[in-house]
Amino acid sequence: MADKIRANRELEILSDKTGHVTQHLKNQNFNLFAEHYIKTHKFKDIRIVASAVEKFKLTIDNPRLKISKINPTIMETFKDYLLHDAGLAGETAHNYFIRFKKVLKSAKIQGYLKFMPTDDIQFSNPNKDDSLRKQVLDAEEL
Repeated sequence: MADKIRANRELEILSDKTGHVTQHLKNQNFNLFAEHYIKTHKFKDIRIVASAVEKFKLTIDNPRLKISKINPTIMETFKDYLLHDAGLAGETAHNYFIRFKKVLKSAKIQGYLKFMPTDDIQFSNPNKDDSLRKQVLDAEEL
């Protein structure tokens, strides 16, 4: 038993250098991981994180999705869902996406992901109008 544990640990250490995810980490179910993350998350934004995870589950609709299978294509689909089909207004879609990235970042830190599938995704809110500018009075006008 000790030899098996040592061999698995050696494989983990070696895989860190190559970007390979070991088999027992590849098989982690995303839904179980997300539930555990939500239960142990200690910040005030937990409700938003939980809602973001629920929106992701609605988007993907795969209760057996492995964390290692979350890729940029899936994240692009999730982004499009938040922007166009989720019925969210204002900055909510962007906030959900940012909070969901926290779950993925935790998975990366724990070794379930070797790269963030959101790294190359640009999220811009189509509802945000940059033409509205704040007018600030200078000292002379005051």
